[in-house]
Amino acid sequence: MKLHQTIRTLNNSRGFSLIELMVAIAIFSIVVTTIVAAFQSQLRSHITQQQVADMQQNGRGAMALIKRDLRDGGWPPNGDANTSITTTPTSLIIVNDFHNGLDDDGDGVIDDPEEKWMPDGDSDDFGERIVYTVNADNELTRNGEPLGLNIEVMDIVLVNAAGTPAAPDDMVAAQISLIARAGEGATPSVLSNKHTDTREYRNKQDEVILPAQNDLFRRMILTTEVKLRNYDVK
Repeated sequence: MKLHQTIRTLNNSRGFSLIELMVAIAIFSIVVTTIVAAFQSQLRSHITQQQVADMQQNGRGAMALIKRDLRDGGWPPNGDANTSITTTPTSLIIVNDFHNGLDDDGDGVIDDPEEKWMPDGDSDDFGERIVYTVNADNELTRNGEPLGLNIEVMDIVLVNAAGTPAAPDDMVAAQISLIARAGEGATPSVLSNKHTDTREYRNKQDEVILPAQNDLFRRMILTTEVKLRNYDVK
């Protein structure tokens, strides 16, 4: 009698049916897919934000140094033939005259910081010639030393008081435009958010300095105008 009851109990026991297992697997797959998608989205956003922050930092740091050198460029402000601020399609050249190789204040130090603005009539001393250029690796360099990474374009326009391009005798300010790019290498990171750059970049003269690239990189343009202290008084 007991054996018969035990057999009946086992026959009445139910496990998981195939349909129930399939439903459970489907629900589990949906949950895992949702979690993975959310993680990937957050990772892409984080990487993109970091790349944009690096791009902004590189661009603003480079702009600050160019502004400083231009502001003080062309010293001394007396029409010295040795000094100049000139541009080419690929470079900015600043020539100053502020070292004379002498111990002017008698402290035993030649051309110490207090004496550096004392000209000697030439521009071949250390630090008197400054050359900015963007190399083939999209590095903004100052006298050959990397200054900013992923800088694609440096555009300098020397202008007169009316804001139009001017000859050296008439220029009083410089309009600076830098185009910085996010990411590193020749291809954008596959982990960053998808983006296509269709923008056309223009300087303060409304001239195109970088046509639309239609690629996946993010870019930003920084523009400013700096007064040329030593030319405004010549």
